[in-house]
Amino acid sequence: MEGLFSRKEIETRRAKIFEQMDNFSIMVLFSGVEKLKSADECYPFSVNKNFYYLTQIEQADSVLVLVKTPTEQQTFLFIQPYDEVKEKWTGKLLTPQEASDISYIENVLINSSFEPKLDILIREIEKIHEGVCNLYIDLDSEIKIKPKTTTHEFKTAILNRYDNIMVTNAFDLIVNLRVIKSFEEIERLKEAILYTKCGINKILSELKPNIFEYELVADFEYELRKKYNTSTSFDTIAAAGKNATILHYPTPNAKLNDGDLILFDLGAHYKKYCADISRTFPINGTYNDIQAKLYNEVLKANELVINSVMPGITIAELQQIAIRSLTKSLKDLGLIKEDHEYIKYYFHNVSHHLGLDTHDPSFRERPLVPGNVITVEPGLYIKELGIGIRIEDDILVTGNGNINLSNYIPKSLKDIEALMASRG
Repeated sequence: MEGLFSRKEIETRRAKIFEQMDNFSIMVLFSGVEKLKSADECYPFSVNKNFYYLTQIEQADSVLVLVKTPTEQQTFLFIQPYDEVKEKWTGKLLTPQEASDISYIENVLINSSFEPKLDILIREIEKIHEGVCNLYIDLDSEIKIKPKTTTHEFKTAILNRYDNIMVTNAFDLIVNLRVIKSFEEIERLKEAILYTKCGINKILSELKPNIFEYELVADFEYELRKKYNTSTSFDTIAAAGKNATILHYPTPNAKLNDGDLILFDLGAHYKKYCADISRTFPINGTYNDIQAKLYNEVLKANELVINSVMPGITIAELQQIAIRSLTKSLKDLGLIKEDHEYIKYYFHNVSHHLGLDTHDPSFRERPLVPGNVITVEPGLYIKELGIGIRIEDDILVTGNGNINLSNYIPKSLKDIEALMASRG
C-alpha cells in the first residue's frame, strides 16, 4: 500500500523489541480509543505512537501482543470487527487482511478475543516456566483501552488475576528504538521540513503591516492542505510584537504593526512525522537597529549550539552552551549585569527530540548518538522592548557531527531582508 514503511523496517523494529524483552514475557500495546469531546462528539482519534511505531496501524481499539519464550516468538494483532451500521456513520474499518498487509503480521484476530487469548498465553507460560511471567505494558497515563479505563487499571486487573506475573513499563524498550531514526524515518522528516518551508514561503508572500496574525496562520495551514493534503504537526504560533515574548502564545488575533517583528513557530506533518521550525521576521521587511542586534545574538547562539551537536554530548550540555552565549549577549547589550539574570529573557530549553511526536519521547540525560534528530531553538524575549526572537532548526546527529536538515530555510538577517525585498 502507498505510503507505508517497508516490511523490513517494521519487522526490524519488532525484532529489536524482542531482543530487549525477557524470556517468558509478553508485551501488550494498545492503540487507544476515541476521547469524548462534548455530548456525543469525540476528538479526532490520535493513535498511541508507540503502538503505531510497531504496527503502522492507526485504527482505534486495536491491540498488539508480542510473546517471547526461549524457543519461540509470536506476534498477534487484534482489531475491531466489521460493523455495517458503524461503517455507515464513521467509515470503513480495516479487514483482517488489510490490517495484515499494513502491519506485516499474519495472526490478525478480532479484538473481542484479546482477553481470552491473553489468558491462554499467560497460562501457557505458567506451565512451562516456574518463575514469573513479565508482562510489558505502555503505562502512559493517557492511554485508554476503554473510554474510562487506562492501562493502569488494566495493570491492576492483571496483577489481581494472576499470581506469578510481574508488570513492567514498556516505555523504555520502545523509546530506546524511537530515539534513533532509520533512513526511512529521516526521509519523512526531510519531507515534513520541505513542506514547512513551502508554508513559510506562503506566509512571506502575504506578510505586511495591518493584517492579523490569524491570517498568516490560515495562509500556512491552507498551503499545507491545498498543495500536500497534510496538516500541521502542532498548533501554529504566530506572535507579533510583544506577543512574541509569550513562549506558547495561544491566541493569534492581534493586528501586525509596522516596525514590529513577528515570531513563527510552526511545522508540517509528513506521514505522521513532524517538522518543528521557528523563524522571526520583520513585518515591514527590515530589522531596525535594536532588532538586528538582538536577532544576530540569537542567531549566534543558534549556530554555536548546532556546531556543538555531535555524538556524546547531552541536551543538558547544549543548554549550557546556549545559556553562556545568550548571557554574554545580554550583558554586552546592557540588558543584564549578573549572569544569573539571563533567566528573565531566556527561560526554556534549547532542544528536544523530534519524530512521530513534535516533542518525541527520549532520555534527555543520555548522550546523543547517530540517528537522533533534535531541535536547536535559542531565543530572547525582551518584554519591555516588545521583542521576542526565536530561531529553530531540526538537526540530525551523524557519526562525526550533524546535518542541519532545515539549513535551506533562510535565517540570516541579510537573507531574510533580501527575500522580503524581492517580493515586489
